[in-house]
Amino acid sequence: MSGSVYKRYFGQHMRQGLENAGRRGYSPVLMKVAFLISRQGRAVSPSTWWLRAALSAARWAAGRGWTLVAGSGLITHDFVRWAFRAEGGSVIDVGLAGVGGRENKTAALRARDREVADLADALVAVAVRSGGIMESEGLRAISAGKVVHVLPPPRRSSAYGGNSTLLAAGARPLVIPDGQVLPSPPPSQIEGNPVLGFPESGASGTGHPCPHTRQERRRAARPVRPIPANFLWHFTRSCPGPWPGQTQDEYFSALARSDPGAAHTGLDTLIRIDLERTLRASAKIIRGRHPVVSFTAANPREILAGRKFRQTLARWDFEPYAIGIRAEAARRMGVRPVSYLPSGEYRALPEEDRPFYQRADKDSLDWRHEREWRHAGDFNLVNIPRRDLYALIPASEAPDVAGSFTAATVCLIDTVPLRTYSSRP
Repeated sequence: MSGSVYKRYFGQHMRQGLENAGRRGYSPVLMKVAFLISRQGRAVSPSTWWLRAALSAARWAAGRGWTLVAGSGLITHDFVRWAFRAEGGSVIDVGLAGVGGRENKTAALRARDREVADLADALVAVAVRSGGIMESEGLRAISAGKVVHVLPPPRRSSAYGGNSTLLAAGARPLVIPDGQVLPSPPPSQIEGNPVLGFPESGASGTGHPCPHTRQERRRAARPVRPIPANFLWHFTRSCPGPWPGQTQDEYFSALARSDPGAAHTGLDTLIRIDLERTLRASAKIIRGRHPVVSFTAANPREILAGRKFRQTLARWDFEPYAIGIRAEAARRMGVRPVSYLPSGEYRALPEEDRPFYQRADKDSLDWRHEREWRHAGDFNLVNIPRRDLYALIPASEAPDVAGSFTAATVCLIDTVPLRTYSSRP
């Protein structure tokens, strides 16, 4: 970032930073801080350690009237920026344009990381991988005599190995008592060592709306049923990031508050569908970009037995959650089987038939085992009677969540090791 650009940002945020410091009782000296967080997975929950740690660290730093220096575009960057502003702190934004607009995005991102670290007066290392860029920036700052605060990691892991490396190099521990595994000196024995507490929150898991407690859900649970025949199934999956129609700020707020369903898992998605009574159409990976809702006429056990991890999509093709609609009722509402055809026949199809096309060339993957059906556009569940609407969940989860469904009858799939669906094979 050039000197003139930096001065412009500095001028915009200095007044607010000084006001915040004075209001909170701290010396009105502007301090700039940057957070070191290595790249994390897209899926997060209210109990994700780096997220809770970043939230507490942001509260601590913003509460001292410090100004955050940060980039944007990754969930780690964006969440810390949100948390800082939520605590009344100021943020200096360092964009990719500020590093010369390099054509090589990787080089541009690396240069921005360096620029952010250089602009900051102090660094806070939250979740730093061993041997990564964030670790190297922290070591460079320590060598230059810059103050680096480090959260002792919750466990010994390469995902947090950089935290341990920085502590060994002389960084200052920023202790969070909850979940701490690696030993650290008591706060009273560390000069100037702040102790952070996690913000009060609800359950550590994802939680689910109505009813809220395990006992309430069990009391409210209706009798479950076996998997019915002659049904079409719409499988749900996790939804990293905001729900459709949800802003990023709303998403981060829900995570910070540990709102029910904030983790956006496949089960959260299923419960949301039951509450909203709507299946939302998507045009992703559909030729012609036609928004559709997809179903399968195959038995759910067959679908889950053949599940695969799709490297190109970075996710499993199916998770053990689905909404089922009796085939006869679905057909009356416009759901149709797809046409498995060679790609050369697509343009010959009438426009109204194109949303129901699925490629079936000899040199491509064969999807016919899915026996797919589709509905063009969103699919409204409001007028479907309960006897024609089922929610499929793993048997192992039935005692805790069966009572969360208000519209659909619950049926069970044989117990599935759920960790298979939350990580790569």
